[in-house]
Amino acid sequence: MEKFEQKRRRLFDKQDIPSYVTELNKILVIRVDPTDLLSIEVSDEIRQKNLAKNLKFSAKILFEEKDKLRKIITANEVSGAKYYLFTKLSKDCGSLLLDSFDDFNFDFSFDALLSGVITFTQEDLLKEIVLDFYEERGVKYLEIEIYEK
Repeated sequence: MEKFEQKRRRLFDKQDIPSYVTELNKILVIRVDPTDLLSIEVSDEIRQKNLAKNLKFSAKILFEEKDKLRKIITANEVSGAKYYLFTKLSKDCGSLLLDSFDDFNFDFSFDALLSGVITFTQEDLLKEIVLDFYEERGVKYLEIEIYEK
C-alpha cells in the first residue's frame, strides 16, 4: 500500500518526470517513456531490500576512458541479468528496469545528469554497480564501485 510520503512524492514531484525521462534518454540507447518507470512504491521497496552491501571492487578512471568502463562492467555483470537503474530523480519519479547493460549508453556525456551518479541494482538484489562522475581541478573522473551480497 502506498504510504503518505510516497503519495506526496508522486503527486508533488511529478513535474520532475519530463526532466528525468530526458536524463534517462541521454544515458541509454533505448527510448524511455514515463510509462516505463516503476512506481515510487516499488522503487522504494527495491532500495530497501537491496542485499548488495559489501564493496568488492573500486576504481577511478578518467571520464573519457569509456573503453575501461565497458571492460569493467562487462567483466562484472551477470550474463542475462536485468538491472534496475537509479539516479537522483528516481526517488521521486521511480526507477527503470533494464533488460541488460546493452541498454546503457557507455558513451554518455559528462553533463547527461545533474547529480553525476548512476546506480545499477541487479534484479535479484545481489549486486550493485555505482558510477560516480565528477570534476576535480579541471579533470573529469569516473569512479566505479561494485557491491555484492
